[in-house]
Amino acid sequence: MSLWDIKASKAVSISGKTTQQQSQKEAKNVTSACWVCAKGSKIAIGYDNGDLYIWAIPEVTSTQNSSSMGGQNLPIQRLNLGYKLDKLPIVSLQWIPSDGKAGRLYINGFNDHGHLFQVLILNEESESRIVKMVLPIAESCQGMELVTGLSDPNKHRQSALALLLKSGHICLYDDSEIERYLLHSQSRSPPTLPNCSYVKLPYGDSGISVAKFYTSNPAALASLDEDYFSSATKYPCLFSMKGKGQTLTSFTNIHKTRNLYITGHLDGTISFWDASCPHLLQIFMIKQQNKDDTSTGNPITSLQFDMSSSILLSGERSGMVHIITFKKDSSDNIFSFLNAKQGDNYDVRSIKLKGAVTTMSSISKSKHFAVGTEKGIVSNLLCSLYRTFFFFVTV
Repeated sequence: MSLWDIKASKAVSISGKTTQQQSQKEAKNVTSACWVCAKGSKIAIGYDNGDLYIWAIPEVTSTQNSSSMGGQNLPIQRLNLGYKLDKLPIVSLQWIPSDGKAGRLYINGFNDHGHLFQVLILNEESESRIVKMVLPIAESCQGMELVTGLSDPNKHRQSALALLLKSGHICLYDDSEIERYLLHSQSRSPPTLPNCSYVKLPYGDSGISVAKFYTSNPAALASLDEDYFSSATKYPCLFSMKGKGQTLTSFTNIHKTRNLYITGHLDGTISFWDASCPHLLQIFMIKQQNKDDTSTGNPITSLQFDMSSSILLSGERSGMVHIITFKKDSSDNIFSFLNAKQGDNYDVRSIKLKGAVTTMSSISKSKHFAVGTEKGIVSNLLCSLYRTFFFFVTV
């Protein structure tokens, strides 16, 4: 390991040279590195055989006054990811300081035969300098990032550890729960392992079968007279760690919603997303049910939403068409119906057509919808508040 003086463009300190010569029988390559301090005095280096060395970095003044470039030949700590025989390459490292006390080092390693994600707590002031924990993820982690946001303007900052898994899903851990576990894991009553929650992305989700995008003001979106990205400030946090597994049914700034993203899923679910800024936020979902309150489980194959009348049509592979009429209020925003309590803001009627529904279209403000099926039949539906009239046209 070499320490370079950037201005002088030369190495001022070399460490580990003797150690490398002594271990030529076991060749290994550096795969990752990161600082493990706040002032640049220590660095962690990960190798392709799972070894993790922590080196002390000499101060610049001491290297400048020294006539020799010789440095330390032994690291201050030698660790290993998992069992030494596993030899999992350390793909990435990330250091999280914690008020100058017990910082945490996140270690991610995997190969074709296995994976492991480990967290270490390094505390020089404690008798137990190193405390380890393994996050029980089901598949290898392709990337990690610490996302920090404000859960509440009047509360402390909240951070989430986001792990991108091999399948494309994002796994979230509350970073404060990880810290709490590490600090109390050796006590008489250790806490339980932190729980993870999975983020369902509206784009790239394999469960989505159809999607539609609607905007309340196409002219404003085209001219960009209002900064599209500044509206992200209305969101309290990109990843909410509260109420894991639940959807956001409403929020105070729903009247500011300008863009709506509707997705239909393979399990029959319809999801509504606020797309007013690049961070899509799920508002609520509708899951079609049978008369006995069980889920239909039929994949959604087509969607059509008429904004002026607040009527949504969803078509299924089974040939079922659901007419969902939302209750409007006095607000000027055409998406204001999303602010009502979920389940109380819409009525559902259903009709059965021959063949799987393949396409839908509508004439704005007319309440007329055209529905096509795989049998070559086009149905013209006139949807009012209380009734639905339709006739068939065979193509």
